[in-house]
Amino acid sequence: KHNGASSMEFAAALNTLGALKSDAGQYIEAESLHRRSLKIRESLGDDHPELAQSLNSLGGVMKQQGKYSEAVALLSRSLCILEAALGPRHPGVATALNNLGRSLVDMNQPKDAHALYLRALNIQEQNLGTDHPDVAQTLNNIGLLQKDTGSLEDAKHFLSKALAI
Repeated sequence: KHNGASSMEFAAALNTLGALKSDAGQYIEAESLHRRSLKIRESLGDDHPELAQSLNSLGGVMKQQGKYSEAVALLSRSLCILEAALGPRHPGVATALNNLGRSLVDMNQPKDAHALYLRALNIQEQNLGTDHPDVAQTLNNIGLLQKDTGSLEDAKHFLSKALAI
């Protein structure tokens, strides 16, 4: 049993180990670890950024397993928490928007994903500058989405901007 601060440290360790398992393609193990972390972090309250981190991590693993509806639900909840805790213009919110956007692409919702990507790009450019690697990643996401939806000139524009960073 873990109590108090040590419980939160344990939750963080579970989350990190889950990320390592996910990186290794061990999604079942990663899911279990992230669910354990989430259960502990839920004691922090419904609006805590650490809860959002666990939701985001679990959402990523669900996406990797092709469980897109569950991924979108988890990532949406994470985004709501981060917007409330950090403000709607925080770079962490932009990361959450990108993560949710990628899952929406997988669910064949390109218009919704595109809107999230554009919002993320706006936040990143205002907070991080136009030459930041996170901006390049978002430009890449938009470019790939444009390619997948047949907007090849737009795809070329965004992918060229990403490569220039």
